[in-house]
Amino acid sequence: MDTTNTTAIAAIAAALTPEQIVQAQQNIDNFGSIAAHDFKIAIGILFGLAVLCLLLRILIRLVLRRRLFLDDSFLIFGFVCLTGGTVVLYERLYMIYLEFSVLAGDPTASILAFQQTDELFEQSKWNVAYLLFLWTSIFAVKWCYFAFFHPLLRGTWKWIIYYYWFAVIFSIISWLFLVVGEKLITCPYVGKASAKCFPELPASKQAIVALFWLGPALDGLTDLMVVSIPIIILRRSQMRLLAKLGLGTFLCLSVFMLACSILRAAGPSYHGTLDYPWEVFWLHSEACIGIIMGSVTAYRSTLVGSNNVADKVQFYLNKIIGRRTSSAIADHDTKRAGKKAQPSQRHLLLRIPGATLTGLRTLFGGNSRTRPASSIAPTQNSDLDLLETDYHAYIKGRQADPERARAAKDDPASRLSCYANNV
Repeated sequence: MDTTNTTAIAAIAAALTPEQIVQAQQNIDNFGSIAAHDFKIAIGILFGLAVLCLLLRILIRLVLRRRLFLDDSFLIFGFVCLTGGTVVLYERLYMIYLEFSVLAGDPTASILAFQQTDELFEQSKWNVAYLLFLWTSIFAVKWCYFAFFHPLLRGTWKWIIYYYWFAVIFSIISWLFLVVGEKLITCPYVGKASAKCFPELPASKQAIVALFWLGPALDGLTDLMVVSIPIIILRRSQMRLLAKLGLGTFLCLSVFMLACSILRAAGPSYHGTLDYPWEVFWLHSEACIGIIMGSVTAYRSTLVGSNNVADKVQFYLNKIIGRRTSSAIADHDTKRAGKKAQPSQRHLLLRIPGATLTGLRTLFGGNSRTRPASSIAPTQNSDLDLLETDYHAYIKGRQADPERARAAKDDPASRLSCYANNV
């Protein structure tokens, strides 16, 4: 910008009345696909839900388990980062809209920006801090899921173990790129030096377009990896379809983060410029929803972890679809009358006992006749949770059909069910 233009803009800015300045600020707040007022309300609601869900998760863990685990630590760390990002957002949201309005060519915004040049230069530093907080929060939720799945790797197929560690390493590399690499490519300057990136970025348009698609692609791909791990195990399971759906629903809740990533990538352009507030809104929404979904997974033992609840649901589903056998009717009526009944052979064919205490210590290298070691690492919940499984349900299933009990014991998906129900 030459000296003549600078002097003219300074004269116009000085001639603005307070009423004109207020009106210009309102126009800036409404610039884009999402108004700043609606932005704040939506993010405030999502953040409030994230706080509530996380507190309930911690309460459940402390009341039922007496301590927190490694996946809880990742989720709490992600929430701390989300809190820092939310503070930055509410503090600097107006500057985000002002910067976007200037890039979109709004003349009034350019005049106001001239009066706040120092603030615009400082905004580059806030942007770095904000993106660091948000991306770290999002990936901390993914690492929370990885930490939860890690105990299930013992005794499972080797290719799943290799795939798991590939997904973990790939997520770390993706996080580093989104936090550091993307900023270095688009504008490696902060403070007053960031004037070199304003109003034109030093990177080529092809590089900007590639980075625009690469960010959501890496985010979405890591989400798919998180979701795929429980799906692979459940797919090869002999569990009932109802049990598969129940566990799959709670273990694949990170699919909602994938939806936010897709919506962010589908962001519209506004006045020929990428709608930056839209990108920021869905990035922040993804972080909030990630904390919510990561917290909700702790409620699965209450909703799908009870064998009694699953039995009742299965009974009424069979009744509705007309597949309820006469022996099942007799068994149900006998149970309601308070009598002790033996399940029929046909009914046994429809049920597979869940993996439980007996044999699990042998499966993971221990002696089933010896007591578990008392020195359990506080950050690993695998042995503790597996040893707290439903022992009596397994004994009952073993007495009824030993062959099926052994098959269920050796099924990794049954261990998944057993582990999920007791975490």
